Amino acid sequence: MVAFRVWLTRVDLEGPRVELVNVLRDVDVLILTIRYSGLGSQIPLTDAAKAASSVCPESCGNLGSWVWKEKALLHAKTISLPYTVIDVGRWYQLSIPRLPSGPLPVNFIARDGNTPSTLTDVRDVGRVTARIVADPRTINKTVLVYGAVLSQNQIFDMLDKMSCKTSKLDYMGLSAEALETALSEPLTMDAIEENAFDHRMTIFHEYWYSMGVRGDNTSEYADFLGYIDGTKLYPDFKLINFKSFLEEVLEGKSVSIYNTLKDELMNNDR
Repeated sequence: MVAFRVWLTRVDLEGPRVELVNVLRDVDVLILTIRYSGLGSQIPLTDAAKAASSVCPESCGNLGSWVWKEKALLHAKTISLPYTVIDVGRWYQLSIPRLPSGPLPVNFIARDGNTPSTLTDVRDVGRVTARIVADPRTINKTVLVYGAVLSQNQIFDMLDKMSCKTSKLDYMGLSAEALETALSEPLTMDAIEENAFDHRMTIFHEYWYSMGVRGDNTSEYADFLGYIDGTKLYPDFKLINFKSFLEEVLEGKSVSIYNTLKDELMNNDR
């Protein structure tokens, strides 16, 4: 890592504030990539960034985490800390269904499967983040970046045609009513921080309800909220094509993510 001028530093996010401030002292930009169970650490990090005079980009998430992240964003505004919110929609790698012939993600269909969603290859996130944080036009703004806008049914149809398989033979339908029932008791930050793995299904249901029922993950909704469309801001930036990603998956060249999700969640909650 040193060869790439990257230095790793360990610090306890729940530890003394002075330690956080010292770590951030010479940092120009702080990028928050905190795990779900650590969202409560955003506010003390924001305070430390302000004390160290850092700029603090953040990212959006699903309905539940969005509320917590909005609180952190409001706190940043309250203390006059410059920020940039970067939203990349849903990752390509988490949007594909499971095919009988291969180890792909479990197949869920939210409502009727026709709600469009903005999608981005996870490999593009770092590249576009570097572009955004270096752009003064994005300070105190929210930017949406995406490589494709597709519904679940459109994704399934593309995969069926390219693989000559029928992906809808094995799926679990999630109606709006079923999701609303599953989310009747909202999660608290204390519950998440104590053990995120025990609440994983509620977290997943929040994602599906937000994207598949409410339609929160669309460019139209982002425009309504006043987001900057990154595809228009950087027309020269070439994101990975979704069809190209599917070709990699079918050829076995795409690396699966979250293979060790259970172990990671359990270890993080200890």
